[in-house]
Amino acid sequence: MAFVNEFVSPEDFERYGFKEINRKLRMMDEETCWTVDKKRDIYLRWISQGPPPVDPFWHFHMYWHGKLFKVFIKYSGPNLNHLRSLVGIELPEELEPQREEIIEDLKAALKIFGEFGLFSINNNINVTFDF
Repeated sequence: MAFVNEFVSPEDFERYGFKEINRKLRMMDEETCWTVDKKRDIYLRWISQGPPPVDPFWHFHMYWHGKLFKVFIKYSGPNLNHLRSLVGIELPEELEPQREEIIEDLKAALKIFGEFGLFSINNNINVTFDF
């Protein structure tokens, strides 16, 4: 299975501990969306976007084979279908040997995430990366 944008099922909401994650992030427990590859146990979940110019980055959680970490992406260009820049990744130390593989999975997930995941309007976008 490849990455897809979808609503998180109640079973997955419980399995991945979203109630506790949302509590820590002060997010509501309403319908949650993600970009997920269930077969490979990887997901990307948009958390927030900071207010420009103070924090012009998109904040994501990435779950990769049992480990959850933060990813910060900057979108640049004339619209949301242009360039993605990796601003930061809080990769757990034990995942450092897999960094390149994780980055490739992140790129694959971001291409499917597109403009805004399940709520993307334009699905014919050309996502490029500078990382």
